Amino acid sequence: MRVGALSRELYIAGIPSEARIDDIKKFLEVYGPVSSIRLKPGFAFAHFEKDKDAADFMADFHGREVLGATLVVQYALPNTEKNQYQSSPSLYFTRSPDHRVIVTGLSKLVGWQVSRRSF
Repeated sequence: MRVGALSRELYIAGIPSEARIDDIKKFLEVYGPVSSIRLKPGFAFAHFEKDKDAADFMADFHGREVLGATLVVQYALPNTEKNQYQSSPSLYFTRSPDHRVIVTGLSKLVGWQVSRRSF
């Protein structure tokens, strides 16, 4: 189990595009106070005030279907890991729902998890 602030911040994927921060906050606060939420299209980062509240939410909702989508709930990566790939211009872009980006020329050592996490 993680200790400290890292164990309180969760990455939540599979969030419907029409969801708003207020909707998510009400949903999360059933488990305990939430100090911050960063909402992006399809996913969010939520920071609980207590480790146990984050762990309980993750245990209950990882893999659960909500509004037709399966949620992925994991501990968020530390900032150093999240930003490690953003220095490479071929892996970083701003997501736009009206455009499709094709990334080529990546090393075979870069798995889909790493490249997806960068977007």
